[in-house]
Amino acid sequence: MIYRGIDAVIWVGVIWWLKPKSLTRLSVRKDPKRLLIALGAGSAYVGGQIVWAPYGGNPWWAIVGGLVFALGIGLHEEIFSRGLIFGFFEPYGVWVASIVSSVHFGLMHFSNYVWGGYSFWYNVAQVLGAGAFGFMCCGLMIYSGTIWLPILVHGLSDFPMQLMGAVTYSKLTTGSPDWFATGLEVFLCVLFGWALLTRSDHREMRRMRDIGLRFGLVEG
Repeated sequence: MIYRGIDAVIWVGVIWWLKPKSLTRLSVRKDPKRLLIALGAGSAYVGGQIVWAPYGGNPWWAIVGGLVFALGIGLHEEIFSRGLIFGFFEPYGVWVASIVSSVHFGLMHFSNYVWGGYSFWYNVAQVLGAGAFGFMCCGLMIYSGTIWLPILVHGLSDFPMQLMGAVTYSKLTTGSPDWFATGLEVFLCVLFGWALLTRSDHREMRRMRDIGLRFGLVEG
């Protein structure tokens, strides 16, 4: 958790140096309706995972620790992918930035096959799911106007895996994937991401510029 927190701070510094306008999404948009709609979409995706997480046999401190650790993963990876990588490609348009950063995010998970001991096909399924999840997170960020919502959803989605025992985790990641579940996940994430991005408008760009001007992050 400490490592991921420090890493997130470093990436915030890199964003401030290279893409300062992206820092405006560290604020929270004062639009309760959009926040609630985006939160509802995120909850629809992650809610079932939280309810059916393998809590049994885990003491309360392990559950809390797993949640904190998972939120640290969300903080670190979202700051990098939805902050820095998205920010680099945003000048080419929100859709281009969403697709490129999502594909990049998915491919990052291929390291689990190279170094993490995952089976090849399980990792392929993970890469596909992660890429689609990244696309949904782009939609959550753009629609809500803040990166904190995808950070929360990301952390909660990684939480159940923190409660798995070592044997269960190894058996899962070295076996064959559930292609039906992977296909359903990809479909839902892409659908939610597409819907949220489509419902967003140019007010997001104007809002980023207004906040950037207020804090001296961009020139008038």
